[in-house]
Amino acid sequence: MAWCSKTAEHWELRDGYDVPEEADDLDRWRRGEPGPDPYRDNFRPMVAAAVARGVAFRRLRVVSMPATEYVRYEYDTTGHILDSGEQVRWIKRPDVVGLVPANDLWVFDGRFVHWGFFDPANRFTGARIDDDTSTADVIRNAFDSVWSQATPHADFEIG
Repeated sequence: MAWCSKTAEHWELRDGYDVPEEADDLDRWRRGEPGPDPYRDNFRPMVAAAVARGVAFRRLRVVSMPATEYVRYEYDTTGHILDSGEQVRWIKRPDVVGLVPANDLWVFDGRFVHWGFFDPANRFTGARIDDDTSTADVIRNAFDSVWSQATPHADFEIG
């Protein structure tokens, strides 16, 4: 992301992720221990550096209700990425029918789409970069539409 100069927009569409690097933090969260920060090692400093360069980071989380355990964990640990300067909004899945892509993705600088692929067990299986600006335009327009309807993290009730 060091090459990103203007915007980074992230769609998170899954109700769970199997991220081995988060296992210890997730277990600590389950035990009610303070301070799990799954973003501490590399992501949070990278976002803070990009925000300092003027990059606007926006993350849109589309979630099912009732919230899964993993979504509650994400909700409780989101403060760490907010502290880095990333904006996060939440929206319930039924409120965006027909407007969301099929896969998690990032759009960088309104030009590059970074698709993320997962298997049925929520394990990351790969990614693809798409530099077709017409694809990026469609996704950005949908993102802006959903973003305007979504609730900022501080006001969202996880249920």
